[in-house]
Amino acid sequence: MGRKIARTAMALAAICAVALAAAALAANLFPGNIASQLIDRANPLAPSTTAYARVPPVDSYADSWRDASGAYDDYRYLVDAADAQGAPLRVSVNAFGAKLGEAAPPATTQPEAAQETDAAGAPAAPANAEPLAWMRLQVKGATTVTWEYVAEEDVPRAAVDVL
Repeated sequence: MGRKIARTAMALAAICAVALAAAALAANLFPGNIASQLIDRANPLAPSTTAYARVPPVDSYADSWRDASGAYDDYRYLVDAADAQGAPLRVSVNAFGAKLGEAAPPATTQPEAAQETDAAGAPAAPANAEPLAWMRLQVKGATTVTWEYVAEEDVPRAAVDVL
């Protein structure tokens, strides 16, 4: 009786391991859809790494949708990235409330009358502001978990050379 239970448990464990490996492979082959993102986040076999990517063109998103409040649009991009050793990756990046590369209005403590504005009346970007050109991504499988804009000098040379 004990051997039958042990064999059944081993068979179930093997089936689970194969299913997780297949899910990880499928998520990497088809990045960007919601199913692959859920699989990547839940799958303990999905590898985690830090990757770097150029900020994609603002309107090159693969998908967009209204957020739950209906106040903002969210965007999904498929981005070519590389890890610190230069190994290429294709990952999905979600941007909530703004497109990638669109700078948020600068925070200011100046009264409105003292702020510089552009031709449309929006707060002007500081003269020394650099364009948003690079991103550091925390990736699990083919899904970006977190990201931030970084300067090119913060990107490993191997990643810059690949991209």
